[in-house]
This record gives sequence, C-alpha cells and structure tokens, in this order.
Amino acid sequence: MKVLLIANEACDFAEMLNSCPVNIDQMTIQEAARKDLSAYDSFCVLGEGKILDARIHSQLEKAAKDGKHVFLESASTFSCICSSEYSNTTRSRLIYVETEDSEKIPGLTMGDLLDDGSNYMLQSWTQLPGYRPILVYKHHIIAHTHLKASREEILKDSKCGLWMIGDNIMITAFRLRNFRKARFAPIKPWENLIKYIIRWITGEEPSYMPETDVKYGVSDDLSDDATFDNCRKESIRQGIQWLEQFLVDEGSGGIREGLSHKIDPNGVQNTLNNVRNDCSGEAAGAFRFYAALTGNAAYREISDHINDFILGPMQ
Repeated sequence: MKVLLIANEACDFAEMLNSCPVNIDQMTIQEAARKDLSAYDSFCVLGEGKILDARIHSQLEKAAKDGKHVFLESASTFSCICSSEYSNTTRSRLIYVETEDSEKIPGLTMGDLLDDGSNYMLQSWTQLPGYRPILVYKHHIIAHTHLKASREEILKDSKCGLWMIGDNIMITAFRLRNFRKARFAPIKPWENLIKYIIRWITGEEPSYMPETDVKYGVSDDLSDDATFDNCRKESIRQGIQWLEQFLVDEGSGGIREGLSHKIDPNGVQNTLNNVRNDCSGEAAGAFRFYAALTGNAAYREISDHINDFILGPMQ
C-alpha cells in the first residue's frame, strides 16, 4: 500500500496517519500539482476548503474511477460536488447515521452526537448521486450525547457532514485535521471515528493518538487528606492566576469578559474583550475570598478596585 498525504501543514490527523505501518509520502498542494500521482494506491487530501488545483483534481478523479480510495477533507469541488461558501456550525450538531447494509464504525451507535466546536461547513449546491451519509448536521438538537430517533428522522432536513460516494470516495464538509487541538467532543467517539477513517485510507491501525490539550483533574491520590488539601489549594491558585490575565489596569477598569465558547478548527479560542458588570462583580468576589484565604492584601486591593469601578464609572 502506497499512500499520498496532501497537506500544507502538520496537524493531528496527519500525525496519526503517518503512524500507520504503510508507505506514506507527504506533499504540499503546490508540490502535488507538479507530480504524476498515478503510483499511489490511496489518497488523503487536507485541502483547506479551497478548489483543488486542476492538475491534482483530474488525477484524483481518475484514481477514484480506477477504484482507489480518495479521502477529501472540506472539499469544495470533487466528482459531482460544487459547494457554497462556508457556514458556521456553532448551532448545529453532527449525528452518526448508519444503514443495515453499510459497515458499522466500532464504538458508535446510530444517533450518537459528535461536536466539532465552532467549525466551518461546506454544502454542495447539487444532489449527490450514490451519497451515503456517515455524519449529518442538524440544527438545535436538544440532547446530550445521543439522539433517540430513527434514521429517517435524523436525515430529515439534515446537511452533509461526512459521507461516502460509492465505496471508495469519502468526503467531509468540515475541517477535522486538528480534531484534538479544536477539542472535538466527546473524546472517545471522535477517536473511534478518526481511527476508522485512517484505517479506510491505509488499511492499517494508527499507532499514535494525540494527547488532549485540555485536561481536568489531577493524577494524585486524593484519598490522602494532605494531598487533597494541597491539590485543592493549587486548583484555587491556578484559577485566580487565570483570572488575573483578564484584568484591566489591575481591576481599576474592571475585568474583561474572558473566553468565548467558540473554538475554531485549529483550536484557537476567541477572547471577549468587553467589560461587564456581572463578570466584574463575580471576579471581585473571587479576589476578595482569595485574599481572605491567603492573607495576601494585594488581592483585596484588586477586589476593591473592581468594586469601585462597578459602583463608579459603570453606573
């Protein structure tokens, strides 16, 4: 098996793909456009939602007709696809669907919900003959990790997320390359899905899985009272330290709102720079309690600055 990965930069997905025990070459889009790609048995294209260079496009179309596997991330054009501009997926959720005659993905069940953060979705303007959905988008799903619904109910008014065309073309409408950095959730279902896609591309199991960027909790033995007390104090200290980065003039200008819930496909989380009374008041309380806990008067001073700001200029 000889696999070609076309990608302009390193990412979580590429690192996993390169951990497979097969012959994998990696090229940028510009490099691949200058090459004869006919020697490869399988293709993975992380194309950034752009229209592929026609020199690559035509070779991939031929490879697909020859039965070779072609995986395309966020493809705007391929086969019968011609896509619109990106739309944001913040208010949509991905739902796993399957049919009785399709291959099941281990660890996933019909109706499982997979969240892709604040991603970008491409949607085809045209119907997709031979289209077989794996993930679909639906708006305003009120459920936690699983939607109890029939396949027909799930597909009604849905949009493509991840799908097959025939048996050898797989396409995503969204960017999954940095699924770990972008904190796709829940973790285990996404791991199962990514492994499935990589096995489909390479025929082999990846030996590498990226570590999560964000972790909660500690590895210490919390059943020991002294250890628990130390961990509790350290948790509070880190929380206060995190809040301090958002202070405006050491609290004299209040505190910025903080992080947005939106995490883009590369894992960047936006900061909200507005100063609000509710956020400032909550922070003032936290700094006041921390001053009482530690005896550090500097935090009481920060709290006083914030309260003066709330009861002064913000009124």
